Amino acid sequence: MERMKKKEEMPKLDMSRCELPPPSAVKGVDRKLWAKVLRNAKAQNEHLLMRQINLELMDEYAAESYLQRNKIMDNLLTLAEKELRSTKEAVMEVHATRKLAQMKAGETMKQLEQSWVSMVTNNYKMELANRQMEHDNVKQIKKLKLDPAILEEKEQHF
Repeated sequence: MERMKKKEEMPKLDMSRCELPPPSAVKGVDRKLWAKVLRNAKAQNEHLLMRQINLELMDEYAAESYLQRNKIMDNLLTLAEKELRSTKEAVMEVHATRKLAQMKAGETMKQLEQSWVSMVTNNYKMELANRQMEHDNVKQIKKLKLDPAILEEKEQHF
């Protein structure tokens, strides 16, 4: 990638392996040296033949194998998308269930709060009524000129 950013050309292929220099003339006709050069030439030739066979096979079969691989990858993509969609639906269902439960709990809390306010209000009204009755009783005792001690004594018996 760096080479492409710098807009440099690709390095040329090193073909030195394919070069087959003859043995140097200094040594004359050395059979061992010529046998070594000949073995190297045969190895290089065999290597190039294999590369040619591989290229021919690739030309014949590679397109089909790429198509098959693309089909497999498409199937994997479809499966992954289905799984993603299924997971998203499950998440949305969890969120909907949670929201519904929270809304229900909110309504319950609202009803309980209203009930609590109603009970507190009733308690307050009863407290006021009790105080009013106590005040009325004291007025009646004074009006009737009764001894409060006698009344307290009778209350203790109940």
